[in-house]
This record gives sequence, structure tokens and C-alpha cells, in this order.
Amino acid sequence: MVDRIGQRVVCAVLAGDTDPFTEKSLEIEFEVSRTAVREAIKALSAKGLVETRQKIGVRSRRSSEWNLFDRDVLRWVLADGHNPVAVTQLIEVRRLIEPQAACFAAERRSDEEALAIEAAARRMHEKANDLAKFNDADMAFHVALFAATQNDYLICLGRSISGALLGAFEISASSSERAIASAAKHLRVAAAVLARDGAAASAAMMAIIDQSSSDLAMGLGSRRNGPD
Repeated sequence: MVDRIGQRVVCAVLAGDTDPFTEKSLEIEFEVSRTAVREAIKALSAKGLVETRQKIGVRSRRSSEWNLFDRDVLRWVLADGHNPVAVTQLIEVRRLIEPQAACFAAERRSDEEALAIEAAARRMHEKANDLAKFNDADMAFHVALFAATQNDYLICLGRSISGALLGAFEISASSSERAIASAAKHLRVAAAVLARDGAAASAAMMAIIDQSSSDLAMGLGSRRNGPD
């Protein structure tokens, strides 16, 4: 129920519809108790999607108020393939943050952190034919990279971004061939981090983001156009 209501709210707001709705209407539609509806609304409120107002009902919030780093919210935003602005904004954030994070990781990492980054990149290569495990390794790579920056703000931001990235990974890594190409780029970042070469790590990370941008656009295009 949370998933269905969340996607409905996102689609409605992006289409310009912010009309409030009532808990009673959801009870009737989903044939559930008031308690179940309130738990669903509570979950969506925590994601920044809705708020409850007395005498008004449940009001959808503006997209700028959503927790866009939440994995579910990003998935709902990208679900129908008709929101190129969200894709552009996500890539912009990645371009601003991740290359510098890779540079810091290369310059500041411990030996254990460098090995964790390398191990995650190697798992990506090994699991290229299993996209679920590939995506898990991809997320582990980015979490490990942010951890190696030795910057508490970036580490916290990395944890927030990781959920959003996983939602994007599930759309963009659509074939083993593209997964292999992505893994190779992640291995280049890992090699630069091991070599303590900040400039090379930053450039290699930018190459990852460039490919991710292309893959995400392709994945969204496939969802929008449907199967041939």
C-alpha cells in the first residue's frame, strides 16, 4: 500500500495535481483498517511526500520537500520514465560531489579502506551476470569510497546518496555487457585510490558518472517505450 500510494502521490505532484485526499478514501480503496492507512501515511510523511492537516486531510508536499535521496522516492520519481529533470538533477549532484570524494579517498584512505574499495569493484566484475548482486556491490563500492574520505559530512552524505544510487543502478545496469563496462571503470577508480593518485581517481569517477548518465537515459527510455 505504501508503494502504491507513494507512486501515486509522486506522479500526481509531478503532473501538477496537489489536491488533498482523506484517510477514509484510502480505507475504502484498499479495504484496510484506519490503523493500516495511518501507518502508510506515517511512512510517506517520513519520506517528505505528504503531511496531514486537520479539516483538510492528507496533503501532498512539493517535490523540493521530498527526501530525494530515499531509495523508494527516487524509484517512484523515475518509475514511468517521463521525468528527465530528475535524472539531470541526480547526475548534477553526482558530478559535484563524487569526483572530489574520490580524490579525497585516494589521498586520505587507510590500507584497509583501499582494500575494501578494491574488493567491491572486483565483486562488481565477478557478479556482472547477476545484476542484483552487481548492484549491491556497486553500492558497497560507493559507501566504501565515501568512508575513505575521512570527512564525517561526506560519509553521512554518502550513506544518504547510496540509497538513491541503488535505485538508479537498478534502472541503468540493464545488461551484463554494460555491467562489465561499468565494473572496469570502478576498477580504475580503485587502482587510483590504491596508488594514492587523487587526480586519476577523480577523473576515473567522472568517467563512471558519464557512463551512468548514458545508461540511466537508456534504461528510462526502455521503460518509457516498452518492449519492442
